[in-house]
Amino acid sequence: MENLKNKLTNNEIIKDINFNDEAFKNLNFNDLDFENANFENCIFDTLNLAEIQFNKTKISNCSFVKTNLKQSQFNDAILDNVSFENSILIRALGSNTTFQNTNFNNANLSESTWVNLVNGFGNSQIINLNLSHALILNSDFSNGLVFDNLIADLLFLRNCSAENITIQNSNLKQLIFNEANVNNAKFINNKMDFVSFIKSNLERSYFENCSLENAVFIGANLANSYFKMQQNLPLEKAQFAESKLENTRFENTNLMYSNFAHATLNQTIFENANLSFCNFHAADFNQASIRGNTNLSNVFFTDKALEVAENFSQ
Repeated sequence: MENLKNKLTNNEIIKDINFNDEAFKNLNFNDLDFENANFENCIFDTLNLAEIQFNKTKISNCSFVKTNLKQSQFNDAILDNVSFENSILIRALGSNTTFQNTNFNNANLSESTWVNLVNGFGNSQIINLNLSHALILNSDFSNGLVFDNLIADLLFLRNCSAENITIQNSNLKQLIFNEANVNNAKFINNKMDFVSFIKSNLERSYFENCSLENAVFIGANLANSYFKMQQNLPLEKAQFAESKLENTRFENTNLMYSNFAHATLNQTIFENANLSFCNFHAADFNQASIRGNTNLSNVFFTDKALEVAENFSQ
């Protein structure tokens, strides 16, 4: 251990070394390179590990407790049964990183970048994670992951899959998740204003009590989905142009000024919805229905759509 401390003091590169049952506390190890190292059953407690590199490193059964990991790197690393609870990973970077049974509760990963995460963040439920302004590319979160109280405003995801994901009680304002596979997702009690799901697959998804003002679903597949809102939560000015809404249900939704131009609304149900000033130009209304106290004032239809709309079932 003394030899290790000397190496750390001199900021040497630490490669091909094993750490077992070690406890590191109140130390400054910033800007170190632990390439191809192995950490097992270790505790990192109240450390400054800013700009540290864990590339090609295996970390198993370890805990990072209130640790500063700003601008740390985890490229090609394997992390199994690791806890980052209450740790700071702002602007961290990981490519081809494998997370298994990882605890990110109360961790701050804002402005971080993650690429090719095969197993997502490696856990079935994550509470109070901060992914604000983060970038995630080419990653798979289709393991039934549940996020509770996620902070993900301006989170950008590209070429990602998140089937069966649940996000609840979270801030997703201006989240960008275009051309993604998010079918069978659940969004409950979230702030989702200005989110973007352009050309994404959201089939069989469920939105309950989410604010979705200015949300963008252009060209998205929302077939068999369900929007159920409290009356005071807006879906105003949402963009559903060219989207697929077959057998989708809008219940108690305020869709005022929303755009459904060229959308497919076959068997779509609007129940107690506010559709005033909506644009249904060239939309397909085959067997669509309007129920309850739905507001159709100042709705724009083309002649063909109007003919079908006038025959909406009540």
